[in-house]
Amino acid sequence: MALFRIALLLGLLAVAATGACLHLLPPGTISWSTLEFPRNTISMMLHYAAAKYGHLRTTGQVGDGREASVLAHVQKTVPAGNAESVLKAIDELAWGGTFLMNVGPEKGLILDEVIRSNKPCMVLEIGSYVGYSAVRIGSQLAPGCKLYSIEFNADNAEVARGVVKHAGLDQTVEVITGTLQSVTEVLHKEKGVSTFDLVFLDHFKKYYLGDLKLLLHEEFLKTGSIVVADNVGYPGVPDYLEYMEKTSDFETARHETKLEYSKTVPDLMLVSSYKPQSLGHRTS
Repeated sequence: MALFRIALLLGLLAVAATGACLHLLPPGTISWSTLEFPRNTISMMLHYAAAKYGHLRTTGQVGDGREASVLAHVQKTVPAGNAESVLKAIDELAWGGTFLMNVGPEKGLILDEVIRSNKPCMVLEIGSYVGYSAVRIGSQLAPGCKLYSIEFNADNAEVARGVVKHAGLDQTVEVITGTLQSVTEVLHKEKGVSTFDLVFLDHFKKYYLGDLKLLLHEEFLKTGSIVVADNVGYPGVPDYLEYMEKTSDFETARHETKLEYSKTVPDLMLVSSYKPQSLGHRTS
């Protein structure tokens, strides 16, 4: 905790010092919008410090109201029913210094390609956050297809539902409050889900491997199901990465990329296709 406080203090001092220097320069010479460091990078660093040591680790929120502000921003600036504009508005907010735990535009292209190549129809997302990736995925699904997005924080889930509805996707995307473990029966019995074509993992990193194993145990994955995992490089998911590198039941492609809303911090996404070697697995 002491290290977190020191990092927070240094970050705030750096931001303050940079702001003071900007005021000394002639108008138009440089602006906050041209600086990824320190404005956005420090915001990102403090965000993940909070993820490791603070409020975010237990609540799924930074604690400054930024998640709720996303819905207000979208409703204020974007016409209802325009999913592309919703994504753009959220990206602009995040690039502007309000760091958000979305997949973001660069890594979003990797996710887009997975959807284009595999044409999934039954999709699961674990970790809705503010609904960005739910909108990104849902807007690309064919008519009649479905995305179930699980979010354990009830306030985040409400924000995500609002964002999804404003994007005009509330008939395609359903946000469910809970964890994978708590909603397994809901998916099986109430929603009638047999298997998922695509699963996107973007929640608490320590649960990636356990939730993957739960998906396998509950037979939610069939031969050819795709599992996409975000933030495997930063902040990192070493046990999940090791599992995917060693198992013979998945064929995994590594995608070296950048952390969301950063031009400098490296990240890694894994795209894994389920190709079980043992008998008794589902094929459809």
